[in-house]
Amino acid sequence: MNLVRLHRGLADLRARKVRQEEGVTAITRIEAELLAWFANHPEQVVSKDRLLEEVWGYRAGVRSRTVEVTVHTLRRKIERDPTHPEHLVTERGGGYRFVPLASEPALDPEARHLARLIEADALSDDAPASALRALEDISFDPEVQVRRAALLVEVGALAEADEALAASIGVNEQRRAMVAASLAMRRGLDPVRWLERAMQGDPIVAATALVRLGVYRLERGDVHSGFGHLADARLRFEKLEAHRLLAMAWREEGLYRVLQGRPEAALEAFDKALEDRSGSRYVERVTRFGKALALRLVGGDADAERERAEAIVVERWDEPGVFAFRAIERRIAFATAIPLVSDGLNRHALRPNPTDAALLHALGAAFGICFDGTAGAQLEQHGPAFALALFRAARGEAKPIADQVLLPGLVAAFR
Repeated sequence: MNLVRLHRGLADLRARKVRQEEGVTAITRIEAELLAWFANHPEQVVSKDRLLEEVWGYRAGVRSRTVEVTVHTLRRKIERDPTHPEHLVTERGGGYRFVPLASEPALDPEARHLARLIEADALSDDAPASALRALEDISFDPEVQVRRAALLVEVGALAEADEALAASIGVNEQRRAMVAASLAMRRGLDPVRWLERAMQGDPIVAATALVRLGVYRLERGDVHSGFGHLADARLRFEKLEAHRLLAMAWREEGLYRVLQGRPEAALEAFDKALEDRSGSRYVERVTRFGKALALRLVGGDADAERERAEAIVVERWDEPGVFAFRAIERRIAFATAIPLVSDGLNRHALRPNPTDAALLHALGAAFGICFDGTAGAQLEQHGPAFALALFRAARGEAKPIADQVLLPGLVAAFR
């Protein structure tokens, strides 16, 4: 939704004179969504049929001229000369290709600034390092420093994120609180006070903070509050038509339903996350890996789903927790899983995530991997309830985990 608002702002700048002279209306919701989709797929030749399915949500095979009409009106609002488009380019026989607005050297400073923000937002989920590069020449702006701080957290540069956050003091306090919460979670600290601050004001930021709070509660075994926060956040995203964030919230629901031992409920959540094709490729990749694990637990076709996940290419590494889910799924399939645990812990070293690392340590113990003496202490301090329970069960220090969190069959797979 932030991306959509930026597109509206940029379109307003480019179309102001046109509207004054010709009475062109402000950018519509579907035009903003189409432009947002194009910004997330730059320089790709896309067919009209694909746009109908992924932006409008039509079923395959539907014939409509709505794409041509929308592109025509959108060109009048963002192109200098709509009869010779520079950004929404028609490809003969193929559909359309989007040339990013940021590539235009003639943009005035205000429009160029907005274009950079649009480019960074479009790349933030799937390519945070590229998003950072897009902001380099406007990083002097304190508002931009908040975005830089969030992206630096995503690539694991926590010290640099601290500096960027300090450089943004006095602007957008709600967004700053969200970044501070992310930094706290990356360091294994309590993020609640920051998340509560982030919930004051902008509805999109507030709903996103609710998702983070729900995840934090779930990691500490508070199932009722955790899933309650996720449900509340989804209702807010639906009202705001924030489809990408809604998909993210459903993904989190699915992941924690698996770890709760309810793969059928997880599959429902994962299918919800995959319903709307406007989500990021990274969200889809993680969702499909989670769905593969849930399918494995109920005896479904997990291999096909895992292959779909592996086919999704993004310019970022997986979270350590994704390695953990893949390791569980591989172990249940009687395939080699130890390298995935090692790769996940290496990822944790580059992009700290104590909760995910705790799950990896627990799985490592179940696989018979020897860790140093600090692993147990780290689990006690940072590990979510399910990881700590699995770790203790693997070490023979607790009764079967069936009475605690994880599915009994999941634990049995490691014995």
